[in-house]
Amino acid sequence: MLRIFATPEAARRSKADFVLVLVLVAVAVLIYLPKLMAVVLVDHDDVISVVTATCNQGNFLNSPLKGQWADASQWQRYWQLSSHWCFGQIQSAMVDYDIHPPFYFWVLHIWFVLFGVSLVSALVLNLVVVCLTAVIIYVTCRVLAVSSTLSFLATLAWTVSLPSRTAVSVIRQYSLFTMFTAALLLVAVLWLQKKQLRYLVTLCVVLVVGVLTHFQFPIPAAVTVALVAAILWRRRSVREIAQLGLAVVVAAVAFYVVEPGFMESVWRAREQAQSFTFPQLFQRAGAIIPTALQLFNPLDWSHPLPYGLLDWAQPQYVVINLLSIAIGVGTTYLVVRIVVRAIRSGPRGVDGWLTVQRLPICAGVLCLLTAFAMYVSFVSPVQAIGLQYLYFVTPLLFVGVARMAQDGLDAQDSPSVRWQRLVSALPVVLLVCAIVSSALFVVHRSELEPVRDIARADALIVDSDHFGVLPAILWHADPHTKVFAASQDAILAKHPDAGPAVAAHEFYYVSSTAYETPGPSKSRFCDG
Repeated sequence: MLRIFATPEAARRSKADFVLVLVLVAVAVLIYLPKLMAVVLVDHDDVISVVTATCNQGNFLNSPLKGQWADASQWQRYWQLSSHWCFGQIQSAMVDYDIHPPFYFWVLHIWFVLFGVSLVSALVLNLVVVCLTAVIIYVTCRVLAVSSTLSFLATLAWTVSLPSRTAVSVIRQYSLFTMFTAALLLVAVLWLQKKQLRYLVTLCVVLVVGVLTHFQFPIPAAVTVALVAAILWRRRSVREIAQLGLAVVVAAVAFYVVEPGFMESVWRAREQAQSFTFPQLFQRAGAIIPTALQLFNPLDWSHPLPYGLLDWAQPQYVVINLLSIAIGVGTTYLVVRIVVRAIRSGPRGVDGWLTVQRLPICAGVLCLLTAFAMYVSFVSPVQAIGLQYLYFVTPLLFVGVARMAQDGLDAQDSPSVRWQRLVSALPVVLLVCAIVSSALFVVHRSELEPVRDIARADALIVDSDHFGVLPAILWHADPHTKVFAASQDAILAKHPDAGPAVAAHEFYYVSSTAYETPGPSKSRFCDG
């Protein structure tokens, strides 16, 4: 799999690698598919992705249905496919109304054309991307001469880690963004090792597609390219540095040709920047610790929020939280021990760090520190410390830790008994945590109550026509349900005709604020 093998031993190694990759993919599918199929409540941003990928973003925002009674089906058409292959429409809508680049929405549109529009369909795309990323991570470890056992353990740990669980459950571009970060690392390592032009061309393509996926991709791109250039400088490889610089320039030009209006999205994002305050500064600084403890954790926290907030209201949450904190601290301690042992037993100084083997860990730590610095300095919004937003860093960190673990083992004459026990127990612990997390998600369906209320309503008055809120509310509504959607001020000013509401057997007033937290407030009007 990793090379054109010419010996029986190489053929056996390649076959073993292939089997391990299949096991990793099978684990990902078995762990995540039940969880994804159990999702019923769409989030604000998730439904925006669906409306955008079905080429209806502009149509929704300019809808004539606002402030009047209409069938729910008239609203629901805005998240259904009315046309195919409308990539230009998606791109122009992203420039005019959004802050994100279009590539993920192009991919999601193709996926919808092939497999239909549904929550499960959109989420399964994430699962496919996670499986591909796991393959890339495993291959990168093997290219860096990490043993098959360590490569398998590192990739398995990444696959079931909390950042993976968080990102796979949202209909957004974070999984794809992370896959391109993993691909960037792989092609950078291959180019440094083999110096073949095809890898440099591939690196250029990954740079373009990565920025077209997420405007934060320049963070891993800049860090990786800078480290590659530093490694080449230590090698006195001036020609390769010039080639790398040319590839970056070509990638930048290609990106601008494809997305000439990207600066409009950037300025729109700057308008959403949050003001600096001292209390929030300390709060943001303190959020780094619980976030770091979750990066390698295979067990869900009850609420993996930006500040690591935990819900202690119910006894089962207390047990889950205590177990999660213990496992989070334990996994972080294990990672730190592995890295420290490798540093103590390995080469020191700049030459010891500017190597292909240590490129992943250096890139991962620098990207993580950059994200933390942007967050604490108020460059990034409050949610940017959430695990799905930091997901792009994880391939670098997990590959880097795997390589450091290999360095520590190579410095020993033979593996210790403690290491052998850890290798034996770790896969079981990871899988048990992943199974428990998915099972808890599937069994605990507290959001079903508001969904059922909306689904059986005959008439709805919704105090919002907001882009993300209204589709989330009406996703499961009966197509024949009468809906009056407007802002709260418009409802109070206009006093909508109560005819459909009075005639309805089940009439609900839906507060958008309540819907985003505990559920819709409701009033029932019976016949007669």
